[in-house]
Amino acid sequence: MLNWGLPATSWIRIYCPAIFDMLRGVRAMPEFDWRAPESYKRVQDAEITAIAWEYLRRNPDYRRDYEEMVGAGRVHNVTAGFRRRWGLCFRS
Repeated sequence: MLNWGLPATSWIRIYCPAIFDMLRGVRAMPEFDWRAPESYKRVQDAEITAIAWEYLRRNPDYRRDYEEMVGAGRVHNVTAGFRRRWGLCFRS
C-alpha cells in the first residue's frame, strides 16, 4: 500500500480475515435490498427518538464521552455540556 504521508495499515491484516470467511462460506453482511419497501417496515413505525438513539449509540465520539462520564462516576449527574453536545433531554 502506498504511504503518502498518511498512516498506512497492512492490507493483510485488514483483508485476510474477510477473505478466509468468504472462502469458508461465512457471510459478512446481511442481505438488504434498499429498493424494497418491505425492508423499511420496522423503521416506518418507529418513533423518531428510537431512531435517534440507535444512531447516537453507534457514534464513536458519543461512546467515548459516555465512557469518560461513567469512569468519572457522573452517570447520575449528567453535565449540561454533555446534554448540549449530544442534544439529550432526560425526563425525571
